[in-house]
Amino acid sequence: MKSKFKAFTIVEFLIAVGVVALMIFGIIVIINPREGMRNIRDTIRLSDLTSLEADISKMVIETGESVDLDGPYNHNTCYGESNQTIYLSLVDPTSSSCQGLINKGELSPPPPGWKYHCVISEGHLRDINGQGWIPLDFFKYVPTPLSGLPVDPVNSAKQNLYYEYICHQGNGFELNLSRFESEKFVTQCRMDGGDDPYVYERGMNLNLFPLSRDVIACYRFDESKEQVAVDSSEYKNHGTLFNTLDFIAGKFETALNLDGIDSYALVSEFIIPESGNFTISFWIYPFDKPGRCFMSMVDKNGQEILSCFRKSINFILGVEHKQIVYPEIPALKWTYFVLQRKGNHFYVYINGKLKGTIKLSSPLKAKYLLIGASPKPKFFPPQAENYFYGLIDEFRIYNTVLSPEKIRYNYLIGR
Repeated sequence: MKSKFKAFTIVEFLIAVGVVALMIFGIIVIINPREGMRNIRDTIRLSDLTSLEADISKMVIETGESVDLDGPYNHNTCYGESNQTIYLSLVDPTSSSCQGLINKGELSPPPPGWKYHCVISEGHLRDINGQGWIPLDFFKYVPTPLSGLPVDPVNSAKQNLYYEYICHQGNGFELNLSRFESEKFVTQCRMDGGDDPYVYERGMNLNLFPLSRDVIACYRFDESKEQVAVDSSEYKNHGTLFNTLDFIAGKFETALNLDGIDSYALVSEFIIPESGNFTISFWIYPFDKPGRCFMSMVDKNGQEILSCFRKSINFILGVEHKQIVYPEIPALKWTYFVLQRKGNHFYVYINGKLKGTIKLSSPLKAKYLLIGASPKPKFFPPQAENYFYGLIDEFRIYNTVLSPEKIRYNYLIGR
């Protein structure tokens, strides 16, 4: 007997899914208008960068290496060249190097060895002839090019919402999004296949973008170099690994694997500011033994001046001996840990929330950093003891204070 019901076609099914999605967006906008608009803008951002990636990739694949990825009006601006440049979807009427935005404090200076490029005229921002924010001449390579370059729905340096482009002649390109607005989308950053878990990356080569200038050290523990803790920042302040186990799966790719017996990492000539602001952030996964030290600092005389444990941080700065106490970092679970100094105050954040603070007037004159241990007394250069048993990943040092919103953003990406 034939069925009385007609099956859905694929087209009908997709239409139905689209209608349901629009209804869901409509409900979100009605219930929480602000978050609903953030979701819509983030959806547009994903679509924009996906489309741009597809268009430029197709151009490169179909025409081969003959594509001039920094266009007809720029020279030697791709990765590794003499004028390597980060192209931004921003307008700066005063300077094509974005200096006006930098002078106003709306944009951080570019990383060492890099330049920025902004469009001077709003009217040229979306141009596809090489004068828009992406320097490619689409007319030269595409018979029917896109009608105009997409830009971020907000497109503001002050709000840190814009797109970025870097080229590599003969080896592709990378497109980045400065940040997402909605918490719903932030996890896209660690699922995009790029090398920076805190940035959304698209393109044919996802290893082009440098870390921001504010990152003065970044130890990802993803490298295979024996006995070297590679600093991925532009400052290249590499550390030394002692007796560490093979890197194993971490929060992002692989992590520093510490055995609790004799393994640790040591960074000499530690570059943290003595009196200026800074932020240290990393992910930590203890196996057991809550009394073990997972980070310490030593001054030029071999004196321990800071030691971090799962329940507290101890400071020994001249005559000031003080402590920040916070909820115990749990075992067998990843925790996002942040220590920062702003003026004379130190703050501890755990999983994106402020958990402790203290005021100290003495400078923090650190010369050595130990990751996974505390130093033995009266040994110089420092030797370690009280070893941490667990994993540490994506260890970063910033020469600035990350905002509470940025700390929470990073936590949400990895939680």
